[in-house]
Amino acid sequence: MPYIQRILGVKSINGLRMYKENELYTKVVDFIGKVLNDLDYEGDISDELNLDSMNTIKIVVMLEDKFDVIFEDEELIFDNFKTIQSIVRLIESKIM
Repeated sequence: MPYIQRILGVKSINGLRMYKENELYTKVVDFIGKVLNDLDYEGDISDELNLDSMNTIKIVVMLEDKFDVIFEDEELIFDNFKTIQSIVRLIESKIM
């Protein structure tokens, strides 16, 4: 078993991937949770965060800085930033 898997207590590559996905989810929730104290983790966050176009741009820039990613123009669509899970999936596609 590879060293990193032993340290993290995961038994397979799939387990390691799930660990990283959960870790990323937690980081995104923590990051966005700083913007909003009572975050609905599953629902549409656009209403809760009052995401108009300017606020969405601010969140995009902050996410790029925080997670060291660059979103392509075609990725900058509302559905990619509508829920925590959609944000996590987008960031995952960049770093995993």
